[in-house]
Amino acid sequence: AIHARLLRNRARNIGARCLRHFGAGLHALNIEGGELIEVAGNVTDITYGAGIRVFVGGDYSKGEVERPLIRSLIHHNKVTNSLLGLQDYGGIASWMSGPSYVYDNISGNPVGYKHRNWRGLDRRDWYRTSCYGVGVYIDGQYKGYVFNNIIWGNNNDVNSRIYNSCGFNEAMGFLNTVFSNTIFRFGVGLHKGMTQHNRCYYLGNLMLDIGHKFIQQEPRDDVIEYGTLAWEDNLFGGSPPNFGQLGSEVFPTLEDWQAAMRERQALVPDAGELVAGPQTLDADAHDFRLRPGADAIDRGPKVFVPWGLYAVVGEWGFYRHPADPTLILGENINWNREWFARGMYQDIPRNDLVGHGIDADNFVVGMLEDWVPGALTLNGRDEFCVLTDADLRSDYEWRGGAGSFPGDQRVTVDMGANSFLIEAVLRTEPGVTSGGIAGKCGEVGYVLEVAPDGAPRMRLEFADGVCSRVGSVSISDGGWHHVIAEVDRAAGDINIYVDGALANGEQSGAMTEGASLSNGADFVVGMTPEADGGEAYFAGSLDFLRVSRGTLADAETTIEELYAWEFDGPFLRDFGGDLPTGEGRDVGAVEYLAAQ
Repeated sequence: AIHARLLRNRARNIGARCLRHFGAGLHALNIEGGELIEVAGNVTDITYGAGIRVFVGGDYSKGEVERPLIRSLIHHNKVTNSLLGLQDYGGIASWMSGPSYVYDNISGNPVGYKHRNWRGLDRRDWYRTSCYGVGVYIDGQYKGYVFNNIIWGNNNDVNSRIYNSCGFNEAMGFLNTVFSNTIFRFGVGLHKGMTQHNRCYYLGNLMLDIGHKFIQQEPRDDVIEYGTLAWEDNLFGGSPPNFGQLGSEVFPTLEDWQAAMRERQALVPDAGELVAGPQTLDADAHDFRLRPGADAIDRGPKVFVPWGLYAVVGEWGFYRHPADPTLILGENINWNREWFARGMYQDIPRNDLVGHGIDADNFVVGMLEDWVPGALTLNGRDEFCVLTDADLRSDYEWRGGAGSFPGDQRVTVDMGANSFLIEAVLRTEPGVTSGGIAGKCGEVGYVLEVAPDGAPRMRLEFADGVCSRVGSVSISDGGWHHVIAEVDRAAGDINIYVDGALANGEQSGAMTEGASLSNGADFVVGMTPEADGGEAYFAGSLDFLRVSRGTLADAETTIEELYAWEFDGPFLRDFGGDLPTGEGRDVGAVEYLAAQ
């Protein structure tokens, strides 16, 4: 992977002499082509382009380049007075690929002014009348996590010559989660455009003094997948003429928005609530600490943000789909040869699971998140989920006659002689002594299951024998556990990790060097075949499941780093690093502290 780190720099008055409307020459801090990136602790002021622009992974594969490991972190930066000579970027901009983590930043007064005959314009009441400056901008971003950012502007009047148009913007992209941000004094709070609008979640954002629309998301109407979109626990302050827009439809009020999203069965439709009184101590002076008694206190969501791994070919959060509870949305990204050009990415198969014996009652709130019923409960008898082998191997076409991709070249959960791992957050029923967690196994293949002593076991079936390792710690106590089973083909080892620590018990059998585990069986969650020809069903709840075609070392990480991020990471804290102090997380970037 290509490493790039940009730490603790101060830049001021950058780009004034560059006369190009577009180009990297105006940006204060700019990275292009990195794969493992960290940009942190930087301060920029008075920049004619973006204060920080990160173009992750370079250009897309175009069918040639594979980038199985992308992980970009942009955090604890302060960017003010940006985009003074450039339109259509962000004060902080994270572009392309993913996952990208943009958190704990300040972006203030992005302008984006474009010189034109402003007085002669015939288009008014538009968020891009003469300025298009965005606080945080993600473009072509897939699996972008944007949280705990403070984004402020000076003017929310979109009919002025100079104003701040938009707090947060997406240009296409999906699998983005935007939560716990504070956005103040912009024309628009949340904006999205272009050709994709699916599998995105907007949660617990505090939008204050918004002048034009709180939400203006205007992709083409034919690409909106309502059942994969969520707006929840946001608070809206201001008096815009219309509440929001989705596609070509404008919603005058919050009630209009909510009614339409319920009718169209959005994943979570309520958006949040309007607030009339001040929420922060002094937003005009950029003091965004919450006031005592603010509506935002204890009203925010708990959100889970997984750590980036190598070549993730399967990922499921088990969110209850409102229209079809048997549909478990797939959320993985693996930058292989399928990712040809960003306009066709919505056509790539998403690895959705299909539930058998499952209805809406199987879903409960898990330990990782509380904004949606996001844990799947299985009875241990006849309930399970399937991703069929036929789906994994099928050809598919891109829309508009752009071409097709052959199924025999797809990279999936069907393993060959490669290393891989399975990660799960689960809870068994007390005393469980068998049950398949996940696997793809016919005459050969792999299975992660519960062993007779209640410990996790990874079992590899080869044509000439079985190799397996059982964990040294039982997980059958009825509590929640984090489990990783890692198959290192180069070393010939299986490693079991439980709750952030190595938990290897006995390994039996040996891996046949170079032998493939590929098979024609379905990938199954919650059930695995037994040696006697029967099935072993899982009894308990699954909150998260992920399959990676590599080891932790391939992902350039450790179990300690992954576990610390996922269970004590910055998304569980506020902008200042404080944990929730009341009944739950507060709305916005800053947690209320009684002693402040």
